[in-house]
Amino acid sequence: EFPELEFRVTEFDITSTDQQLQADYLRDFYTIAFSHQQMKGLQLWGFWAGAHWRDTAALYELDWTEKLHGAAYRDLIYNQWWTNELQVSGPDGVVSGRGFKGGYVIETEAGQSLGTFTVAAANPAPKVVVLGPTTPSASKLANLSTRGRVLGGVGKLVAGFVIEGSVSKDLVIRAVGPRLTDFGVPGVLADPQIALYRSGTSTPFATVDSWDASLSPLFSTLGAFSLESDTASAATRVELEPGAYTVEVSGVDEGTGVAIVEVYDAATGSLAQLVNLSTRGAVGVGAEIMVAGFVIAGPDSQRVLVRGVGPALAGFGVAGVLADPVLKLYQNVAGTTVLREENRTWTAASNASEIVSTTAAVGGFALAAGAGDAALLVDLAPGAYTVELAGASAGTGIGLIEVYRVP
Repeated sequence: EFPELEFRVTEFDITSTDQQLQADYLRDFYTIAFSHQQMKGLQLWGFWAGAHWRDTAALYELDWTEKLHGAAYRDLIYNQWWTNELQVSGPDGVVSGRGFKGGYVIETEAGQSLGTFTVAAANPAPKVVVLGPTTPSASKLANLSTRGRVLGGVGKLVAGFVIEGSVSKDLVIRAVGPRLTDFGVPGVLADPQIALYRSGTSTPFATVDSWDASLSPLFSTLGAFSLESDTASAATRVELEPGAYTVEVSGVDEGTGVAIVEVYDAATGSLAQLVNLSTRGAVGVGAEIMVAGFVIAGPDSQRVLVRGVGPALAGFGVAGVLADPVLKLYQNVAGTTVLREENRTWTAASNASEIVSTTAAVGGFALAAGAGDAALLVDLAPGAYTVELAGASAGTGIGLIEVYRVP
Protein backbone atom coordinates (compact mmCIF):
# COMPACT_ATOMS: atom_id res chain seq x y z
CA GLU A 1 0.00 0.00 0.00
CA PHE A 2 3.02 2.30 0.54
CA PRO A 3 5.61 1.05 -1.99
CA GLU A 4 7.91 4.07 -1.56
CA LEU A 5 7.96 3.98 2.25
CA GLU A 6 11.45 3.49 3.70
CA PHE A 7 12.11 1.47 6.87
CA ARG A 8 14.69 1.76 9.62
CA VAL A 9 14.80 -0.36 12.78
CA THR A 10 16.07 2.01 15.49
CA GLU A 11 15.81 -0.22 18.59
CA PHE A 12 16.77 -3.86 18.54
CA ASP A 13 17.53 -5.87 21.70
CA ILE A 14 16.95 -9.53 22.55
CA THR A 15 16.68 -9.93 26.33
CA SER A 16 17.03 -13.59 27.21
CA THR A 17 19.29 -15.99 29.05
CA ASP A 18 18.81 -18.57 26.29
CA GLN A 19 21.77 -17.87 24.01
CA GLN A 20 20.62 -20.22 21.22
CA LEU A 21 17.24 -18.52 21.15
CA GLN A 22 18.98 -15.15 20.93
CA ALA A 23 21.17 -16.35 18.06
CA ASP A 24 18.26 -17.82 16.09
CA TYR A 25 16.10 -14.76 16.64
CA LEU A 26 18.83 -12.31 15.60
CA ARG A 27 19.70 -14.32 12.49
CA ASP A 28 16.08 -14.61 11.34
CA PHE A 29 15.12 -11.02 12.15
CA TYR A 30 18.20 -9.57 10.48
CA THR A 31 17.68 -11.72 7.39
CA ILE A 32 14.05 -10.61 7.03
CA ALA A 33 15.02 -6.95 7.47
CA PHE A 34 17.98 -7.15 5.10
CA SER A 35 15.96 -8.82 2.37
CA HIS A 36 13.60 -5.84 2.01
CA GLN A 37 14.90 -3.30 -0.53
CA GLN A 38 13.30 -0.37 1.35
CA MET A 39 15.12 -1.19 4.60
CA LYS A 40 17.68 1.56 5.21
CA GLY A 41 19.24 0.48 8.50
CA LEU A 42 19.05 -1.59 11.67
CA GLN A 43 20.48 -0.27 14.93
CA LEU A 44 21.57 -2.14 18.06
CA TRP A 45 21.45 -0.30 21.37
CA GLY A 46 24.80 -1.64 22.52
CA PHE A 47 27.07 -4.64 22.15
CA TRP A 48 29.01 -5.02 25.45
CA ALA A 49 27.43 -5.99 28.76
CA GLY A 50 29.55 -3.37 30.54
CA ALA A 51 27.87 -0.54 28.61
CA HIS A 52 24.36 -1.74 27.86
CA TRP A 53 21.05 -0.82 29.44
CA ARG A 54 20.05 -4.52 29.36
CA ASP A 55 23.21 -6.53 29.93
CA THR A 56 21.62 -9.86 28.93
CA ALA A 57 20.93 -8.43 25.46
CA ALA A 58 24.59 -7.57 24.76
CA LEU A 59 26.58 -9.46 22.10
CA TYR A 60 29.58 -9.73 24.44
CA GLU A 61 29.78 -10.69 28.12
CA LEU A 62 31.39 -8.40 30.67
CA ASP A 63 34.72 -10.19 30.13
CA TRP A 64 34.32 -9.75 26.33
CA THR A 65 33.37 -13.37 25.71
CA GLU A 66 31.37 -13.49 22.50
CA LYS A 67 27.85 -14.85 22.97
CA LEU A 68 26.08 -16.99 20.36
CA HIS A 69 24.02 -14.16 18.94
CA GLY A 70 27.20 -12.09 18.72
CA ALA A 71 28.71 -14.83 16.56
CA ALA A 72 25.51 -14.89 14.48
CA TYR A 73 25.75 -11.12 13.96
CA ARG A 74 29.41 -11.34 12.92
CA ASP A 75 28.73 -14.20 10.51
CA LEU A 76 25.93 -12.31 8.74
CA ILE A 77 27.78 -9.00 8.41
CA TYR A 78 31.26 -10.25 7.57
CA ASN A 79 30.58 -13.59 5.87
CA GLN A 80 27.06 -14.03 4.51
CA TRP A 81 26.65 -10.40 3.35
CA TRP A 82 30.27 -9.61 2.57
CA THR A 83 31.37 -9.96 -1.07
CA ASN A 84 34.98 -11.12 -1.29
CA GLU A 85 35.84 -12.63 -4.66
CA LEU A 86 38.88 -13.25 -6.81
CA GLN A 87 38.27 -13.21 -10.58
CA VAL A 88 40.43 -13.19 -13.68
CA SER A 89 39.39 -11.03 -16.63
CA GLY A 90 39.41 -12.01 -20.27
CA PRO A 91 41.50 -10.28 -22.96
CA ASP A 92 39.11 -7.31 -22.93
CA GLY A 93 39.92 -6.52 -19.29
CA VAL A 94 36.29 -6.84 -18.17
CA VAL A 95 35.21 -8.51 -14.93
CA SER A 96 31.62 -8.55 -13.69
CA GLY A 97 29.98 -9.87 -10.57
CA ARG A 98 27.11 -9.49 -8.14
CA GLY A 99 27.26 -8.11 -4.63
CA PHE A 100 25.20 -6.76 -1.78
CA LYS A 101 24.32 -3.08 -1.49
CA GLY A 102 27.20 -0.99 -0.14
CA GLY A 103 30.61 0.40 -0.95
CA TYR A 104 33.25 -1.76 -2.60
CA VAL A 105 36.99 -1.58 -3.08
CA ILE A 106 38.16 -3.46 -6.16
CA GLU A 107 41.84 -4.14 -6.64
CA THR A 108 43.12 -4.92 -10.13
CA GLU A 109 46.48 -6.40 -10.88
CA ALA A 110 48.32 -6.80 -14.17
CA GLY A 111 51.85 -8.13 -13.97
CA GLN A 112 53.49 -6.12 -11.17
CA SER A 113 51.05 -3.20 -11.37
CA LEU A 114 48.30 -2.85 -8.82
CA GLY A 115 45.46 -0.35 -8.91
CA THR A 116 42.43 0.27 -6.72
CA PHE A 117 38.94 1.30 -7.81
CA THR A 118 36.04 2.26 -5.54
CA VAL A 119 32.58 1.20 -6.69
CA ALA A 120 29.21 2.07 -5.18
CA ALA A 121 26.63 -0.69 -5.67
CA ALA A 122 22.90 -0.25 -5.27
CA ASN A 123 19.89 -2.38 -4.44
CA PRO A 124 18.33 -4.49 -5.82
CA ALA A 125 20.70 -7.11 -7.26
CA PRO A 126 23.58 -4.77 -8.11
CA LYS A 127 26.02 -5.58 -10.86
CA VAL A 128 29.59 -4.36 -10.60
CA VAL A 129 31.59 -4.03 -13.81
CA VAL A 130 35.26 -3.09 -13.94
CA LEU A 131 36.52 -1.99 -17.34
CA GLY A 132 40.13 -2.24 -18.51
CA PRO A 133 42.84 -1.17 -18.74
CA THR A 134 43.70 -2.92 -15.51
CA THR A 135 46.37 -0.38 -14.55
CA PRO A 136 44.66 2.95 -13.78
CA SER A 137 46.38 6.21 -14.63
CA ALA A 138 47.74 8.27 -11.76
CA SER A 139 47.47 11.40 -13.89
CA LYS A 140 44.66 13.94 -13.89
CA LEU A 141 43.40 17.04 -15.67
CA ALA A 142 44.87 19.90 -13.66
CA ASN A 143 43.32 22.87 -15.44
CA LEU A 144 40.84 23.49 -18.19
CA SER A 145 40.32 26.59 -20.34
CA THR A 146 38.45 27.69 -23.45
CA ARG A 147 38.72 30.83 -25.54
CA GLY A 148 35.85 31.85 -27.76
CA ARG A 149 33.58 34.62 -28.92
CA VAL A 150 30.92 35.70 -26.43
CA LEU A 151 27.58 36.77 -27.85
CA GLY A 152 24.19 37.13 -26.24
CA GLY A 153 21.60 34.39 -25.68
CA VAL A 154 22.71 30.99 -26.93
CA GLY A 155 26.00 32.61 -28.00
CA LYS A 156 27.26 32.98 -24.43
CA LEU A 157 30.41 31.04 -23.60
CA VAL A 158 29.18 28.13 -21.46
CA ALA A 159 31.76 25.81 -19.90
CA GLY A 160 30.88 22.66 -18.04
CA PHE A 161 33.12 20.50 -15.87
CA VAL A 162 32.79 17.51 -13.55
CA ILE A 163 34.49 16.92 -10.19
CA GLU A 164 34.81 13.28 -9.24
CA GLY A 165 35.82 11.79 -5.90
CA SER A 166 34.44 11.93 -2.37
CA VAL A 167 35.77 15.27 -1.13
CA SER A 168 35.31 18.89 -2.14
CA LYS A 169 37.66 20.54 -4.62
CA ASP A 170 39.42 23.89 -4.28
CA LEU A 171 39.15 25.68 -7.65
CA VAL A 172 40.03 29.00 -9.22
CA ILE A 173 37.66 30.10 -11.99
CA ARG A 174 38.40 33.05 -14.27
CA ALA A 175 36.74 34.84 -17.20
CA VAL A 176 39.27 37.10 -18.91
CA GLY A 177 38.68 39.70 -21.60
CA PRO A 178 40.78 42.91 -21.63
CA ARG A 179 44.05 41.19 -20.67
CA LEU A 180 43.90 39.13 -23.89
CA THR A 181 44.78 42.26 -25.86
CA ASP A 182 48.35 41.93 -24.54
CA PHE A 183 48.55 38.54 -26.26
CA GLY A 184 47.51 39.94 -29.64
CA VAL A 185 43.84 38.91 -29.48
CA PRO A 186 41.59 41.46 -31.23
CA GLY A 187 37.98 42.28 -30.37
CA VAL A 188 38.10 41.19 -26.73
CA LEU A 189 35.12 41.21 -24.36
CA ALA A 190 35.44 44.50 -22.44
CA ASP A 191 33.76 43.45 -19.18
CA PRO A 192 33.25 39.69 -18.60
CA GLN A 193 31.07 38.32 -15.84
CA ILE A 194 30.68 34.79 -14.47
CA ALA A 195 27.60 32.87 -13.35
CA LEU A 196 28.11 29.47 -11.63
CA TYR A 197 25.44 26.78 -11.81
CA ARG A 198 25.05 23.30 -10.43
CA SER A 199 24.02 20.78 -13.05
CA GLY A 200 20.28 20.66 -13.61
CA THR A 201 19.58 24.08 -12.06
CA SER A 202 18.56 27.30 -13.78
CA THR A 203 19.55 29.75 -11.02
CA PRO A 204 23.24 30.52 -10.38
CA PHE A 205 24.56 29.89 -6.88
CA ALA A 206 27.30 32.50 -7.41
CA THR A 207 27.95 35.46 -9.73
CA VAL A 208 31.28 37.24 -10.18
CA ASP A 209 32.02 40.51 -11.99
CA SER A 210 35.49 41.37 -10.65
CA TRP A 211 38.44 39.86 -8.82
CA ASP A 212 40.33 40.50 -5.60
CA ALA A 213 44.00 41.45 -5.60
CA SER A 214 44.64 38.79 -2.94
CA LEU A 215 44.29 36.19 -5.71
CA SER A 216 47.38 37.43 -7.58
CA PRO A 217 49.90 35.19 -5.74
CA LEU A 218 47.65 32.20 -6.34
CA PHE A 219 47.50 32.95 -10.09
CA SER A 220 51.29 32.81 -10.14
CA THR A 221 51.39 29.54 -8.18
CA LEU A 222 48.95 27.92 -10.60
CA GLY A 223 50.87 29.09 -13.66
CA ALA A 224 48.02 31.37 -14.72
CA PHE A 225 48.97 34.61 -16.44
CA SER A 226 48.70 37.75 -14.33
CA LEU A 227 45.68 40.00 -14.65
CA GLU A 228 47.83 43.00 -13.63
CA SER A 229 45.71 46.15 -14.13
CA ASP A 230 42.83 44.27 -15.79
CA THR A 231 40.20 45.09 -13.18
CA ALA A 232 37.31 44.40 -15.57
CA SER A 233 37.86 40.65 -15.84
CA ALA A 234 36.30 38.25 -13.33
CA ALA A 235 37.88 35.61 -11.07
CA THR A 236 36.99 33.72 -7.91
CA ARG A 237 38.26 30.94 -5.67
CA VAL A 238 35.59 28.42 -4.67
CA GLU A 239 35.36 25.08 -2.93
CA LEU A 240 32.91 22.77 -4.68
CA GLU A 241 31.55 19.37 -3.75
CA PRO A 242 31.92 16.51 -6.26
CA GLY A 243 29.42 16.82 -9.09
CA ALA A 244 28.72 18.59 -12.38
CA TYR A 245 28.91 22.35 -12.77
CA THR A 246 28.48 25.01 -15.44
CA VAL A 247 30.29 28.34 -15.81
CA GLU A 248 28.47 30.87 -17.98
CA VAL A 249 30.48 33.80 -19.31
CA SER A 250 28.63 36.83 -20.65
CA GLY A 251 29.28 40.52 -21.12
CA VAL A 252 28.06 43.19 -18.74
CA ASP A 253 25.30 45.24 -20.44
CA GLU A 254 25.08 42.57 -23.19
CA GLY A 255 28.63 43.27 -24.35
CA THR A 256 30.20 40.93 -26.91
CA GLY A 257 33.74 39.94 -27.81
CA VAL A 258 36.42 37.29 -27.34
CA ALA A 259 37.03 35.94 -23.82
CA ILE A 260 38.67 32.99 -22.14
CA VAL A 261 37.11 30.92 -19.34
CA GLU A 262 39.51 28.99 -17.10
CA VAL A 263 39.06 26.38 -14.35
CA TYR A 264 42.19 25.67 -12.29
CA ASP A 265 42.65 22.88 -9.75
CA ALA A 266 44.01 24.78 -6.74
CA ALA A 267 44.03 21.80 -4.36
CA THR A 268 46.91 19.52 -3.49
CA GLY A 269 46.62 15.92 -2.41
CA SER A 270 42.87 15.82 -2.94
CA LEU A 271 41.06 12.68 -4.01
CA ALA A 272 38.78 14.67 -6.28
CA GLN A 273 39.67 15.23 -9.92
CA LEU A 274 38.45 17.32 -12.80
CA VAL A 275 37.30 14.70 -15.27
CA ASN A 276 35.97 16.60 -18.25
CA LEU A 277 35.54 19.96 -19.91
CA SER A 278 32.73 20.97 -22.23
CA THR A 279 32.31 24.45 -23.66
CA ARG A 280 29.58 25.71 -25.98
CA GLY A 281 29.85 29.01 -27.77
CA ALA A 282 30.01 30.93 -31.02
CA VAL A 283 32.70 29.70 -33.42
CA GLY A 284 33.99 32.41 -35.72
CA VAL A 285 37.04 32.73 -37.95
CA GLY A 286 40.62 33.79 -37.26
CA ALA A 287 41.03 34.80 -33.61
CA GLU A 288 37.34 34.00 -33.02
CA ILE A 289 37.54 30.24 -33.51
CA MET A 290 37.02 28.26 -30.29
CA VAL A 291 40.22 27.18 -28.53
CA ALA A 292 40.33 24.91 -25.47
CA GLY A 293 43.36 24.08 -23.38
CA PHE A 294 44.01 21.43 -20.76
CA VAL A 295 46.95 20.06 -18.79
CA ILE A 296 47.63 16.42 -17.97
CA ALA A 297 49.42 16.42 -14.62
CA GLY A 298 51.06 13.32 -13.20
CA PRO A 299 53.51 10.58 -14.10
CA ASP A 300 51.42 8.58 -16.55
CA SER A 301 49.93 8.92 -20.00
CA GLN A 302 46.21 9.61 -20.02
CA ARG A 303 43.57 8.49 -22.51
CA VAL A 304 41.42 11.43 -23.58
CA LEU A 305 38.28 11.69 -25.71
CA VAL A 306 38.08 15.04 -27.53
CA ARG A 307 34.99 16.03 -29.50
CA GLY A 308 34.09 18.97 -31.75
CA VAL A 309 30.31 19.06 -32.10
CA GLY A 310 28.10 21.14 -34.35
CA PRO A 311 25.34 19.28 -36.23
CA ALA A 312 24.41 17.14 -33.19
CA LEU A 313 23.51 20.29 -31.22
CA ALA A 314 20.50 20.84 -33.48
CA GLY A 315 18.95 17.79 -31.83
CA PHE A 316 18.98 19.70 -28.53
CA GLY A 317 17.15 22.69 -29.98
CA VAL A 318 20.23 24.84 -30.63
CA ALA A 319 19.81 27.10 -33.66
CA GLY A 320 22.56 28.23 -36.03
CA VAL A 321 24.93 25.35 -35.32
CA LEU A 322 28.39 24.94 -36.82
CA ALA A 323 27.62 22.85 -39.90
CA ASP A 324 31.02 21.28 -40.62
CA PRO A 325 33.36 21.24 -37.58
CA VAL A 326 37.11 20.83 -37.98
CA LEU A 327 38.84 19.55 -34.84
CA LYS A 328 42.59 19.90 -34.26
CA LEU A 329 44.64 18.76 -31.27
CA TYR A 330 48.00 20.41 -30.56
CA GLN A 331 50.67 19.62 -28.00
CA ASN A 332 52.62 22.47 -26.46
CA VAL A 333 56.30 21.52 -26.70
CA ALA A 334 59.02 23.89 -25.51
CA GLY A 335 56.89 26.93 -26.17
CA THR A 336 55.68 25.88 -29.60
CA THR A 337 52.51 24.07 -30.67
CA VAL A 338 52.79 20.81 -32.58
CA LEU A 339 49.77 19.36 -34.40
CA ARG A 340 49.07 15.90 -33.00
CA GLU A 341 45.73 14.90 -34.52
CA GLU A 342 43.03 16.30 -36.78
CA ASN A 343 39.52 15.10 -37.52
CA ARG A 344 36.52 16.33 -39.52
CA THR A 345 34.27 13.27 -39.34
CA TRP A 346 34.54 10.92 -36.37
CA THR A 347 33.42 7.88 -38.38
CA ALA A 348 36.55 8.25 -40.52
CA ALA A 349 38.81 7.65 -37.52
CA SER A 350 40.59 4.27 -37.41
CA ASN A 351 39.22 3.69 -33.89
CA ALA A 352 35.66 4.85 -34.62
CA SER A 353 34.09 1.82 -32.94
CA GLU A 354 36.13 2.50 -29.80
CA ILE A 355 35.00 6.13 -29.87
CA VAL A 356 31.41 4.88 -29.71
CA SER A 357 31.99 2.60 -26.71
CA THR A 358 34.13 5.18 -24.90
CA THR A 359 31.52 7.90 -25.43
CA ALA A 360 28.93 5.69 -23.75
CA ALA A 361 31.33 4.80 -20.92
CA VAL A 362 32.08 8.44 -20.02
CA GLY A 363 28.42 9.50 -20.30
CA GLY A 364 28.62 11.54 -23.50
CA PHE A 365 25.67 11.83 -25.87
CA ALA A 366 25.86 9.78 -29.07
CA LEU A 367 26.95 11.31 -32.36
CA ALA A 368 25.17 10.26 -35.53
CA ALA A 369 27.33 8.62 -38.20
CA GLY A 370 27.96 10.82 -41.22
CA ALA A 371 26.46 13.98 -39.70
CA GLY A 372 29.78 15.82 -39.72
CA ASP A 373 30.68 15.98 -36.03
CA ALA A 374 34.34 15.35 -35.14
CA ALA A 375 36.05 13.30 -32.43
CA LEU A 376 39.48 12.00 -31.39
CA LEU A 377 40.36 9.23 -28.91
CA VAL A 378 44.06 9.46 -28.05
CA ASP A 379 46.60 8.54 -25.38
CA LEU A 380 48.51 11.64 -24.31
CA ALA A 381 51.70 12.03 -22.31
CA PRO A 382 51.76 14.48 -19.38
CA GLY A 383 51.91 18.06 -20.61
CA ALA A 384 49.88 20.95 -22.00
CA TYR A 385 47.50 20.59 -24.94
CA THR A 386 45.32 22.84 -27.07
CA VAL A 387 42.16 21.96 -28.99
CA GLU A 388 40.94 24.14 -31.86
CA LEU A 389 37.40 24.04 -33.22
CA ALA A 390 36.73 25.87 -36.47
CA GLY A 391 34.36 25.55 -39.41
CA ALA A 392 35.39 24.09 -42.74
CA SER A 393 35.61 26.73 -45.49
CA ALA A 394 35.48 29.50 -42.86
CA GLY A 395 32.08 28.36 -41.67
CA THR A 396 30.65 29.84 -38.47
CA GLY A 397 28.00 28.86 -35.94
CA ILE A 398 27.43 27.50 -32.45
CA GLY A 399 29.82 24.70 -31.57
CA LEU A 400 30.81 22.56 -28.60
CA ILE A 401 34.24 21.37 -27.49
CA GLU A 402 34.38 18.41 -25.10
CA VAL A 403 37.42 16.90 -23.40
CA TYR A 404 36.82 13.73 -21.39
CA ARG A 405 39.35 12.05 -19.13
CA VAL A 406 38.87 8.32 -19.84
CA PRO A 407 39.28 6.19 -16.67
